Amino acid sequence: MSSEFDDSLPSRLSQQEHERDSHFSNEPSSTESQMPVVLKTYVEVPDVLPPNATRWRIRTTMDGYCLTSRGRWTFQGLGVLFLLNLFWNGVVVLVSWEALLKPGIERFNIDWLMKAAFLSIFGVIGLFLLLLLILELVEPFHTRTWEYGNVLIVCRLAWFGIGYTWAYPRQWLARIDVTYTPQDEAPDGKSRKRHRTSSRSSGQLEPYEKASRIFTLALITENEEVVCTWEGLNLEECDVIGPSLLWIDRQLS
Repeated sequence: MSSEFDDSLPSRLSQQEHERDSHFSNEPSSTESQMPVVLKTYVEVPDVLPPNATRWRIRTTMDGYCLTSRGRWTFQGLGVLFLLNLFWNGVVVLVSWEALLKPGIERFNIDWLMKAAFLSIFGVIGLFLLLLLILELVEPFHTRTWEYGNVLIVCRLAWFGIGYTWAYPRQWLARIDVTYTPQDEAPDGKSRKRHRTSSRSSGQLEPYEKASRIFTLALITENEEVVCTWEGLNLEECDVIGPSLLWIDRQLS
């Protein structure tokens, strides 16, 4: 290969080539499309505690304020899981009885073991569906609590009072960001437009996106440090909890 440059090559790209390169440079990669997007930012502190119409309940404590949310059944989800379990596990039990457990069937031979191994795959799927149904049934006993105190911010997830606790040192808040991770596909299976900007407003979100629990509140200090994040919120809850936390933070300062 010659080490000399070809002087016959044009020194500048044509206008079409510039446009093409500009197009590709603005095209987000698959990694960038999965990065969290800042949807909005809360900076203004309300004069009074904002009205609350969400499932989160705000109350005062000896050390500060407590925000509590209790799970609830969704009849659509409960009904779908119940019917799916009834169909799937019913078929698995019926087939297992006829092929493995029915009186008169010779057991523990090669043919029986092969049938048992094959049906065990469907049995594992049935157990997974049963677990999902149980989790849905106990959802009203699932509580999520955030205690915003003078010294600590404490998060607790519990089922029947048993769960996990995380604590973060409380710091003075400068702002609260609402972030979410864009999805590649909509529920109908159609691909979204690939051109996405980080300045996408809440008015451009689909109704199902606003109601989905895909949003996160990031509590940020003046030094751009993230104190903690509150995940699994819908947009309506963000619009209530975000300004409420700023108000609570100023009350405790």
